[in-house]
Amino acid sequence: MENCEIRSIGDGSHGITFEADHSALNLNKCSISADDTFSCAVAVMKGYNDVNIKNCDISSKKYHAVSLFDTNNTLTLDKSNIKGYGAVVLSASDGSGKIAAKNTVINVKNGSVLTGIKNADGKDFGVICSKFDKDGGDTAAADNVKITVSDSTVKAVDANAPDAGKEHLIMLNGKNNEIYILNSSLLTGEGDYIKAGSIKDPDSIKLSDNYWGSGNPDFAGKIEIANLQNPDVGGYYVDENLNIKSTDINSIKLNKNKLTLKEGGSEKLEYTVDANQGADYSVSFESSDENIVGVDSDGNVLGLKEGTAKVTVCALSNIDNDSK
Repeated sequence: MENCEIRSIGDGSHGITFEADHSALNLNKCSISADDTFSCAVAVMKGYNDVNIKNCDISSKKYHAVSLFDTNNTLTLDKSNIKGYGAVVLSASDGSGKIAAKNTVINVKNGSVLTGIKNADGKDFGVICSKFDKDGGDTAAADNVKITVSDSTVKAVDANAPDAGKEHLIMLNGKNNEIYILNSSLLTGEGDYIKAGSIKDPDSIKLSDNYWGSGNPDFAGKIEIANLQNPDVGGYYVDENLNIKSTDINSIKLNKNKLTLKEGGSEKLEYTVDANQGADYSVSFESSDENIVGVDSDGNVLGLKEGTAKVTVCALSNIDNDSK
């Protein structure tokens, strides 16, 4: 399905209800929304499917954006915005025949943004969440969930209500999970970064080169995993200037890392871009202080007056004529 716009109307009415199993749902450049209570934008009802969402805006104002209701589904979110009371939600089992969405694989990549919106019903929830509500009759949460987030953003928006539950970023109530988060922004309010029933083993979690919402993040009590104490958060960024990479561009290198120029002197920076074959990209240069050092679009650097300035070069993918 491509270049579509879908909006559900009415409580419990989903934007897309996918009833197939052992199949694939492919969405590209689509806008899908749900406005009412218990209405998902995308609901995958059966198992063993590949669900691929690319260049899409998926949202639910009062419920879950993307819900998986059966086992062994693989969900890939690529360059997409997903927003809801739970951006991605996995079902739990109960006594009425509802199945826990165990063995789910979730891949979030290439600048995708997952946002968890207001949670005012008094219960904790997660932007990516495997549900379990014992008081509501659930008997088991989804086990064996694998989440990979790379070059993307996961963020929570707290409800402005005194009885609101906390909105965690990743909340996995089942067992034997895997969590890999690399080069991404993780922005939480009152909630935790990660809450997990358990992981498969100590090697089943990797956190590296992420931005955690501040230059001095407080991890105390914000990453809770039942069978792992004090997980390694890896190196992390102290501001939100991550190098969010497209799959098209691997790296950019300059011929020099330092220049010394006299006032009025100039020199051209040469660069090499390591990109995939056929990649469409543009290169830009920027000076941190244009009163000291000027630089043009071709990389010609001009010394203007005494001082020190930083020149930044970026290679940006051109995706649908928009820079990402």
